[in-house]
Amino acid sequence: MAKHKILVVDDEESLCEILQFNLEVEGYEADVAYSAEQALRMHPERYSPTEYRRRTNVAVPVVHTEPLEGFCVIEAVSENPTAELRAAILNLDTPRPVVVKRRYGETSPETLAVKAAADLGVLFLDGLADGIWIDAPGFAEEEIRNIELMILQAARVRFSHTEYIACPSCGRTLYDIEKTLAAVKSRTSHLKNLKIGVMGCIVNGPGEMADADYGYVGAAPGRITLYKGRTVVERNIPQEEALDRLVELIRDNGDWVEP
Repeated sequence: MAKHKILVVDDEESLCEILQFNLEVEGYEADVAYSAEQALRMHPERYSPTEYRRRTNVAVPVVHTEPLEGFCVIEAVSENPTAELRAAILNLDTPRPVVVKRRYGETSPETLAVKAAADLGVLFLDGLADGIWIDAPGFAEEEIRNIELMILQAARVRFSHTEYIACPSCGRTLYDIEKTLAAVKSRTSHLKNLKIGVMGCIVNGPGEMADADYGYVGAAPGRITLYKGRTVVERNIPQEEALDRLVELIRDNGDWVEP
């Protein structure tokens, strides 16, 4: 049986070496890269992929306000809801689609989102759940629905709004990240199923946004380079034109809809 090949990526060399050693002891082939750029040059597609399987053929997981006919609703009542729900799903006699449910008495939307994501999100990462139902009497239905959609998007199983990847900024940043990100959001937040990277410089930016659909990257003071995926489309354009050009790029590739 062929060995699995694993690529370890981290900027701490000692951590990479420890992980590489332990993986090789366990019988894996392991290589290391100390940056995203180095990892991309090593052709990560050559390494053993993690196989993701859903237990049913439900293509788009549902939220509780959508039709649930044909779904089995399983509600957690114990102090360990993740384990309780996982066991209940795995013990089902038939592969019926499952909506996982949990009741919360939280009053803060941030706390509710964090707790529900921790309790229920992992079940979508593992391909076990097909729908989410957060029972929170202290919140309006629309607010609960938005939290449910946020958890599904974080689990990469359903995209309901544009996702943004932005660097935290450093000494190499060539423009005001916060203002620029706000401007990009104001023009594109209505789009669905897109990831847009807003990066301060070309040193780490392209690697950090490698899985983005579109990229807005500082190239020089007052200059921006636009990406479609990992491909440079326009180089060194004036910053005052860059946002309009980004919108045109999205439009030209058929991903734009009018707000």
